[in-house]
Amino acid sequence: MIKEKELLEEIRRLKIENELLRFQLKSQSATQSAAKSNSFHSFEQLTSYTINHTNDMICWINEKAEVIYANEALCKQLGYSKMGALDFKISDLDRTYISETWKDFWQKLKKQTSITYESAIKTKAGELLPTEVTANFIIFENTEYNCTYIKIITERKQAQEKIRLQEYKEKALLKAIPDHIILMNNKGLYIDFRKGKGDLLYTTLEEDIVGRSIYESSMPKDVADLIVFHVNKAIETDEVQSIEYSFDFPNGTKYFFESRAVRYTDSLVVRIVRDITERKKAEERIRMEEARKNALLNGIPDVIFIMDAKGDYIDMRGGSGFGFLSESQIIGKNILEMMPLETGKLILETNQKAIETGEIQTIEYELTYQDSSRHFFESRAIKYGNAHVLRIVREITEKKLNDEQVRLREQHKAALLKAIPDMIFVMNDKGDYLDYKGGRGRVFINPNTVIGTNILDSGIPKEVAEQILEANQKAIATDEVQTIEYHLLFPDGITRYYESRSVKYSENQILRIVREITESKVAEIEKNNLLQETQILNEELRASEEEIRQTLEHTIELKEEIEKRERNLIQVNEDLILQNKQLSHYRHIVSHNLRAPVANILGLIQVFQMGLFSQEEMPLMLEKLQKAVNKLDETLYDLNEVLSQTQLSQESKQVIDLAKEVALVEETMKSQIYYSNAKITTDFSQVPQIYALESAVRSIFQSLISNAIKFCKEGESPIIEIKSELVDNYVCISFKDNGLGIDLKKYGDSLFGLYKRFHPHIEGKGTGLYLVKAQTEMLGGKVEVESQVGKGSTFKVYLK
Repeated sequence: MIKEKELLEEIRRLKIENELLRFQLKSQSATQSAAKSNSFHSFEQLTSYTINHTNDMICWINEKAEVIYANEALCKQLGYSKMGALDFKISDLDRTYISETWKDFWQKLKKQTSITYESAIKTKAGELLPTEVTANFIIFENTEYNCTYIKIITERKQAQEKIRLQEYKEKALLKAIPDHIILMNNKGLYIDFRKGKGDLLYTTLEEDIVGRSIYESSMPKDVADLIVFHVNKAIETDEVQSIEYSFDFPNGTKYFFESRAVRYTDSLVVRIVRDITERKKAEERIRMEEARKNALLNGIPDVIFIMDAKGDYIDMRGGSGFGFLSESQIIGKNILEMMPLETGKLILETNQKAIETGEIQTIEYELTYQDSSRHFFESRAIKYGNAHVLRIVREITEKKLNDEQVRLREQHKAALLKAIPDMIFVMNDKGDYLDYKGGRGRVFINPNTVIGTNILDSGIPKEVAEQILEANQKAIATDEVQTIEYHLLFPDGITRYYESRSVKYSENQILRIVREITESKVAEIEKNNLLQETQILNEELRASEEEIRQTLEHTIELKEEIEKRERNLIQVNEDLILQNKQLSHYRHIVSHNLRAPVANILGLIQVFQMGLFSQEEMPLMLEKLQKAVNKLDETLYDLNEVLSQTQLSQESKQVIDLAKEVALVEETMKSQIYYSNAKITTDFSQVPQIYALESAVRSIFQSLISNAIKFCKEGESPIIEIKSELVDNYVCISFKDNGLGIDLKKYGDSLFGLYKRFHPHIEGKGTGLYLVKAQTEMLGGKVEVESQVGKGSTFKVYLK
């Protein structure tokens, strides 16, 4: 046991060390702040310097958790380049901020405007640094930002750990102090008292307790009754009796005590009383901490497995960000049942190595899910106990894909720079050369000594250097590409031409891409000279071309006139052929159709001249003569009508709308259509118009529609379907009816003859179909017919 005086001295020494440690931390911070504030005079300089040179890390983060600015301290502390720091999200630094927690944190920050908390961020090398983070919500130009100050608190944490250890030592020392020891009788009277740690009955003096009853204290009666009962039971049973009780002190604090009663005599007991308030609070804290730890483990995106050396899963926690199986589906299974064989073996090897070496074993592996998606994981194996491993698994698919994209971009950029034949300069706004990449062109300055020099001192003619500087300044001011051309006279006497493009690279830096264009420029000069010579030749050629053009125009006019005369001759020839054909046909008609009536008349005249009939037969002979003359007259009339319908007309061809033509025919025949109840339908969708003689087309339409109505079946309304379509090089207009039909086997050869009739019981002359055929041929076409007796006929008129 340590004596009371020595314990107090040890506690005092530890407290002094703690205060000195805190003072050193404050002094160090104050010294750094004073040194920085004395370095500058203006507030703006101080702010700029502080941001870029402060030991604390500063970054700007947008609402999407993307780092859009990082100061030098952050890049240096974490091991990233200035550009590399902008390629990650805040979750890459602090894994507590996955997308869901970041959204909640952002809303909380908007409400509170500033939040300070402790965390740990990961360096590029994978090291976790303890930090104090102050997040500030700022709106700039209508955009929300999080300006974050990050301070590494490793020393503070070490100091806190030292203080914690010291406090632990203090508690250990204080635990060595004996508890309160009370000698009490069976009535609750205090016989003796030795004070231990803490207050017992609102007092610290022995004389305030000894000789008084427990009921005389301000202890609650129910607690006093419990203690007296506990004392008497110890006397009765001669066994140690333990109880716990609590009550509120006047300051409102609840205290907990543990009392152990041991029989001392027949009426006395020794009570050992311990203040267990801290223990009770600690138990409550442990319970809360356990609940918090379980909630945290279940909420973190990583999965934590406990496995034995054989690869059996013992426990599983976390994994809120994964689509893993549940604990019941994993615990008790072997990894070789759950993983591809090669991956399972690799994990078992790292587990065994972690157990043997006691060092963290890290591997990466890939899994293919059932939906064929590829996922990458990082697994860290840590020895846990003698023969178990704690495996922390994190999905790194996004990081892997991002790393691959970065690698490809770097390869692409390197390949582009290697492939570009141009010279590339990096310059500041004052004209100093900061970097250089050679190309295939000749340079006026020495590439080995150009970096660090100013363009005005590089040997380039002053007017060219000033022209380049002006383009650079304009590129910075406008943020647009500035292109200029210039030429340089080299020592070898050759003038070389260059094109320079200035692009803004940063706030005060320019990227200049210079290409030698000597060949194209020389070619352009030669081209201009050649163009001048060509222009002179062109002027001479234009005069010759004008003469040729006039000659060609005259030749074309002659050719057109010849072609026109040839077309006229062809048309005249076709007309003559058709007229000859018609004349031959007319001779045939006259010889066959006029012979019979003329022979009858001549025979009657001879009978008259010979006086071969009596006076009584005179009226009969005159009647026969009259009939013969009438027949001759009728025949002459029909022939005249045929001639008028089939001879070539002086009428010009024109565009004929077939639907309108049918409508005109229907109007002319409306009485015949009405009384016959005829139904006429048309379909001219394929060929709505034709180019022909309107009078001939109308006559054909009228003849075929009239025949369809005239030769209909008795008791049945005529149905006429008229349709146009393209067949080979002809426009085919078909007229289909449901009439009597024609026996083509019997009458096919004489179907289109003059005075040919096939239905004697129906009145008619037999000229209709003859005219249809004659007029169609006059138009350069032909007529075809399909017919069945009792079912109807279809006449097809083909026109060119």
